[in-house]
Amino acid sequence: MIVLREAEQLPADAAARLIAELDGTPPDALVVLLATGTGRITKLAKRVKDLGGRFDLAAPREWDARGWDALVRAELARHDRQATAAGVRALLSHAGLDVGTIAEKVAQVASTAPSGTVDAEHVDAVVVGHGSRGSFAVADAMCDRQPARALELLRGVLESGDDPVMVLGALVYRLRCLVAVAAGMDPKAAGLTVSAGQRRHLERARRNFGAGELTAAYRTLADADVALKG
Repeated sequence: MIVLREAEQLPADAAARLIAELDGTPPDALVVLLATGTGRITKLAKRVKDLGGRFDLAAPREWDARGWDALVRAELARHDRQATAAGVRALLSHAGLDVGTIAEKVAQVASTAPSGTVDAEHVDAVVVGHGSRGSFAVADAMCDRQPARALELLRGVLESGDDPVMVLGALVYRLRCLVAVAAGMDPKAAGLTVSAGQRRHLERARRNFGAGELTAAYRTLADADVALKG
């Protein structure tokens, strides 16, 4: 598999050479072009489309779980495969929120898993490592009091090279949102952005914490901040 990131930045001569390659003998490898737009590579985008390919112009938002599930299922469909909900979650757990990595892991599973619907066991048997779902996914798992899930997500974030300080920042921000909602405050008054859907989720998450636990969480994060920053 060949993954070309930021394809929209290809120089004109490089795009022309790639078009010539695509017009010749079909390559043995799967070529994945990731771009945020096609304005500078219109001819290349058209040729890819004419050959039955596609351009992924934008990935789902980090918080859009359904969007990421749909992306994985679409990749599986390209290989004439389907997966259970657990299989999709396992692929995302290993690949993280990187479109190129998802395409790579799906291709790996599709070519090695037994015929039929792909399940989590099939994925875990052939794919190793943890992908990053983002720091806020770690924070959400902690607010939902799912420590095992939070640790799994944290491994993916750290293995992807994310700075632990960024994870801490996400935890602090989410805790501030949780406290604001629990206190009946307007999050905007505290400089926080909370959508209606997030507010409902935080109201449910608040029930996971007993008396004094949110205050204790603040202290734990403050101690972690001191330890990280020296």
